[in-house]
Amino acid sequence: MINKVPGLRFMADALDLQSGPGRQHLLRQHLLTSAEEITYQLEKVAQLKSLLEDAAADRPDGKQLLESLKHALSEVHDITGTLTMLQSGLIPDDIGLFEIKRLALIIDRLSGILHTLQCNVVDFKDVSEIITILDPDKQRVPHFYIYDAYNKELADLRRQYDALSKMSSTPEDEQKAEKVRLQCLEIEDSVRESLTLQLKPFSQQLLKDLDALADLDIWLAKASLALRFGLCKPVVGHQNLIDHNGNSIEHRGETQYHNLFNPAIEDALKAKGKKYQPVDIMLDDAPCLITGANMAGKTVLLKTVALAQYLFQYGFFVPAESAVIVPVDRIMNSMDDEQSELQGLSSFAAEMLKINGIIHASRTNTRLLALIDEPARTTNPQEGLALVNALLDMLSQQNVRSLITTHYSGFDTNCRRLRVSGLRTDEISSKPTIETINDYMDYSLLEVHPAKDGQLNEEDEVPHEALRIAAILEVDEALLERAKWYLMSSGKQH
Repeated sequence: MINKVPGLRFMADALDLQSGPGRQHLLRQHLLTSAEEITYQLEKVAQLKSLLEDAAADRPDGKQLLESLKHALSEVHDITGTLTMLQSGLIPDDIGLFEIKRLALIIDRLSGILHTLQCNVVDFKDVSEIITILDPDKQRVPHFYIYDAYNKELADLRRQYDALSKMSSTPEDEQKAEKVRLQCLEIEDSVRESLTLQLKPFSQQLLKDLDALADLDIWLAKASLALRFGLCKPVVGHQNLIDHNGNSIEHRGETQYHNLFNPAIEDALKAKGKKYQPVDIMLDDAPCLITGANMAGKTVLLKTVALAQYLFQYGFFVPAESAVIVPVDRIMNSMDDEQSELQGLSSFAAEMLKINGIIHASRTNTRLLALIDEPARTTNPQEGLALVNALLDMLSQQNVRSLITTHYSGFDTNCRRLRVSGLRTDEISSKPTIETINDYMDYSLLEVHPAKDGQLNEEDEVPHEALRIAAILEVDEALLERAKWYLMSSGKQH
């Protein structure tokens, strides 16, 4: 999924994860669909974001404690196999016992750091008894072997073996030393068996603690990501209401973004000394059609809405100044797909198959978010417009929360319509270039209100900017003049 959603790989790569279990846990995460699950995840991230914001300011040692927290997480290894083996009663070797001891020491250290920071984002169980079992000399170092303290007879035999090893090497001495060595090994095996019996009751606890460590790592990384990119904690939109008789009423609410932006594109623009223009947008349980000329940012908007919905349902903060987002069961899209073309499908065939899947899914009572970019753009305009009208009709009938972009005009279906403002020609003070033309684009969205006869008001029509932009880019003048002639001939004065 990370590679299929534009921008999601950028966000995942920007996560400052510390541990292997954290990275593995992130890859195993599924799309959250319930308001309760999403709220829980967002609250954890918010708690750690506040910790990151406040610790250094409120405590002289806050920054140091946070670095200690990250360092401890970086030492966490995935020992699920060892803990599962312990749970089943199999005897771990010394490496396995060392892994368990190290994990217990890390949990104990993290518990102390979180307690000092007054942070209860995770609740680790007391591991002092585990440490006592594996650290009889009370040295509290991440090291393990079968200590002398486990068995007095073993300690005596080890001394005998050391003494025999230092004597002149005769066959008789070697036989005595080998006998003592085998006795030591036998006792060590019995000690491991005893340790296994003592540790087995803690195996389930340690498995849960390992998951909690992975969660802590992910939540902390998400909090850092929110601070780095200026992400906001979204409000979870209502899925239903309860009437006065206690009955559930379908009411999925509105998804609203204020100053929605795309982190990857904003980051790239910042590197060039340019600014990203965020937008406001609202979606309800009906199709929303966005019209606008080429270069108007419609595709970027569609991909950004998809990214924000996925981030939200994976428990991330979202790229906006504020947001209210309604969870859905499936996020479906129809956008450019190079993979389909590699499989031998034409762009139109691949697009129709995706749209067909969206239509079928809309009939299954599944909560959908459908995002469709320029449908039927590769066919002739008459059939293309008819297909888009039909698509809007179908999605309207099924109350599908959807966002469709197009540069067609003349829609008959009744749906909410927005238009990208487009080129700000009145602000062009100097000759634009390929590098600067986007500086004169206004990506804000305007409500489009049809006139009483169902036609669009003149000011709400899709701006005719193709020739204007082509002229700014100094496309061949003869080509542009011929295009203008065709426009005039068809009664569409440019």
